[in-house]
Amino acid sequence: MLKLSVLLLLCLSPVAYAQNSQFYGSLTRDELQTYMSRSLAVEFDGINKGMAEYNDIINFAARSDARYLGTCYGVGYGSELPVNHGYFDIIHSTVLEINKAYIANGFIPPIIGGSIWEKVTHDVDSIWMNDEVANTYNVPKRRFIFDSIKYITDTNKRIATPDISRIETQMYFYFLATKFIDAGMEAIHMGIIELEDLNDSGHVATWDILCKIRKYASTRNRGLVLLNADTYGLHLRNTDTLLYDFNTRPTRVSGYYSGKDSTWHSMWIYYQSAFGGPGRLSYNECSPYGKMAGGWSPLGWHADTMPYIVVLDNTLTNNCNCLVKAGCWTVYGFDEISWFTMQNEEYRNQWLCYAYSYVKMLDRNGNFMMPCRTLFTRRWTYYTAVNGYGYNQEDEIVKIWSGEEKDCDPNNIPDFKALWNDGDSNKISVIVYPNPVKGIAKIVYNTAKGDKVNISIFDTFGKKVTEWPTGKNEGYIEWNTVGLTQGTYFLTASDDRGRVTPFKVFVTD
Repeated sequence: MLKLSVLLLLCLSPVAYAQNSQFYGSLTRDELQTYMSRSLAVEFDGINKGMAEYNDIINFAARSDARYLGTCYGVGYGSELPVNHGYFDIIHSTVLEINKAYIANGFIPPIIGGSIWEKVTHDVDSIWMNDEVANTYNVPKRRFIFDSIKYITDTNKRIATPDISRIETQMYFYFLATKFIDAGMEAIHMGIIELEDLNDSGHVATWDILCKIRKYASTRNRGLVLLNADTYGLHLRNTDTLLYDFNTRPTRVSGYYSGKDSTWHSMWIYYQSAFGGPGRLSYNECSPYGKMAGGWSPLGWHADTMPYIVVLDNTLTNNCNCLVKAGCWTVYGFDEISWFTMQNEEYRNQWLCYAYSYVKMLDRNGNFMMPCRTLFTRRWTYYTAVNGYGYNQEDEIVKIWSGEEKDCDPNNIPDFKALWNDGDSNKISVIVYPNPVKGIAKIVYNTAKGDKVNISIFDTFGKKVTEWPTGKNEGYIEWNTVGLTQGTYFLTASDDRGRVTPFKVFVTD
């Protein structure tokens, strides 16, 4: 096994001076955890500096003392041409504006992050490498070559996944990373790295490029760059040395959907419940909780399990094949942020409170990243947490971070395992939301495979109001209570084996 001290010397060249900040050149695990526990997902791409929303987001981040602003700008899926038209100058200007706002509020500037995604477009052929890349890799200064970045077997002429084992990809990633660092960014998200290193045995090429990036960052800004990726943790060869400073994964809420396929033209519809069923967080085959690897951090300390961030995802692909039937867990690539935006304001506030605390309950190493500005595909527009833009989660986020929101205590959260019939074949589980109900109620049911649930509603006199022979063992139905007399009703869920679960519902005018 390689010695940690040797590996760190290969990566870092510390400088001898310090800045007026709480860190320079390194972070302890506790310090890193502090930044991750007050993190915001902020996408500045697609918003102009002169817009009120731009300034309001920065001021909100500064007032709330958010410590880590992730994925503020990213390169990969879209056209590369902005790189040739002042893109990194725009990023630098944003970083300066953020730092200025924090200082004005009496806070130390946050760690600001960008993204190098796992895709590259043919427009990369128009980008000239800079002197830093040419000198570091000892090549003549020239344009990058799209065909030399993608996998050799990839015939797509417009967009492709980079092969990190190819020197052209390493130079291109180094170019983007150094430009982000020059713009003042101190964190870089590297996307789904395992799609890029299929030819990189032992992650040797990946480690080499990460070392070069860290060395470059060691003499700029506050002396480090936090490198992270969508992974459970990767090691160099067969050593205990981790590639990344922390990991990032989708939150993976559960839910039901009404779409018929997983194309970009369909939209998965989630339905509300009191955080059971749709919206629930838990251990499952596709969730990240309890699965992170441990080892030696590039920051110089050892962890049995590395810290990580979970964030509401915002794309529409189905990589884990978990969406083949109603009632399945969402997976990487599910448009979780669209589900979130479709709930009412009160529900969104309550769910943020729940998620922030419950992630910690599931795994003390996990940190829930608050959504601040994120593209969602339900309407192809942006969710914005700042008050006045239609969603209004600003005050709730501040209350949660300050500890004022006492209801976030995870000990007050229901026992979902009992509620949701996980592995219990002797009961039918039922959730009604909202309850009390005014208008439409959503009824979510779940029983053992092979059984079929029938649901009936009775009034206090025992008269049947309505019923649904569902023909399924799990799913949801909607109950329109308009026109019913206000009062108590009784729901019964039964299956073809004679089992019955009663449930009391209150209807209001």
